Amino acid sequence: MEYLTVAKTADLKGCSERYIKKLCKDGKLSCNIEINDRNRPKYMIPISSLPELSLIHISEPTRLR
Repeated sequence: MEYLTVAKTADLKGCSERYIKKLCKDGKLSCNIEINDRNRPKYMIPISSLPELSLIHISEPTRLR
């Protein structure tokens, strides 16, 4: 399964990183939460949880219009 970072998801959806994290915390967007080296949560969003992006191959910077 492929994952996107909060920053990449926010960029592709055209919203803020804070909003993506809020959606994850509220359970409105599925994500895996990993703990990084500094004991802080790192949100990883599966591409499959974003239906509008599931057909796009995310290997290079892209922007939805």
